[in-house]
Amino acid sequence: RLHQLHEFISIAGRLPKRWAPDLRERLLGEWLKRLKKSLDTDRLSDEQRQHLKDVHPMVSTRLALWKKIGYRPREHAQVRLPWQKRFDRVLQFVEKNNRTPKSGRTREEYLDTEWLMYQKKRLATGVMTPEQRAMFEANPVLRQRLDRWTR
Repeated sequence: RLHQLHEFISIAGRLPKRWAPDLRERLLGEWLKRLKKSLDTDRLSDEQRQHLKDVHPMVSTRLALWKKIGYRPREHAQVRLPWQKRFDRVLQFVEKNNRTPKSGRTREEYLDTEWLMYQKKRLATGVMTPEQRAMFEANPVLRQRLDRWTR
């Protein structure tokens, strides 16, 4: 993987993203995310850390940033609802308020907003199923959001 990471950075001129349309880039981005978790929980040996630093200066810079910000457990445990339950919760909110949730209001609204942004990424990368898309299209407010995502 280190060789793949070096090759990607050399060609793209940046680190891989977890939400890229390209599957190889997405896999490298997810791998980097898992490396950060291993780094945060001190599960990487000094040798592994050095190999990572040696891959490319961008990786070395990112590792330094991760070390600087350190491990920060989440304030609240994040509850990941199944897709249908989260969709139903968002739909109920939309039907009650005639708008989509906004980040700065309540914790629940924040989580629903984050979930909607995740759906946008799923749509862009082709992960959202046709059935899920049809559920968005069935509600006028959510259909507007979907239309903005696909422009």
